[in-house]
Amino acid sequence: MTQVLSVLSGYAIKNEDGTSNLVLQGLFRVQVNHIIQENPYRIIDISPLESLSGTREDLDQKMNRLSKMLCDKREMGGKVPKEIMQQLLKVKEPEVFVDLATYAFCSNPLVKQKVLSTLSVIDRFEIYFDQLEAELKKLKLSNRFSLLDEEDISFN
Repeated sequence: MTQVLSVLSGYAIKNEDGTSNLVLQGLFRVQVNHIIQENPYRIIDISPLESLSGTREDLDQKMNRLSKMLCDKREMGGKVPKEIMQQLLKVKEPEVFVDLATYAFCSNPLVKQKVLSTLSVIDRFEIYFDQLEAELKKLKLSNRFSLLDEEDISFN
């Protein structure tokens, strides 16, 4: 079975209590060829994988659609912190944009993993669109029900 992973770079932040937080950034996706050794730490033979892209026009349209969906989610009361959204909107590279948006705003770990392990940038957008559309429908229903007052509910 082929596994797709991201190669990361990062640094550790030491906390006062002796623990550390890691700050990581994905550099590229890789395929695991085989495990060379397990102990005392794992060493793996990998091959870099190229992302599959679409036309710039298609990717720009997908970025705009995703931006609008995330703004809609925020306006409906979904968890989309303004500060993170502002930083995301500064990103001009579609591949980085969809990966960061998914990482920052997707609460479903299975969808997040599927997006981050998909080579096609267009497919990454489409996978996240499906998730966001479902979230927007739930928020819309939730907001409709919260607008009903007690009289409307007791009438039913």
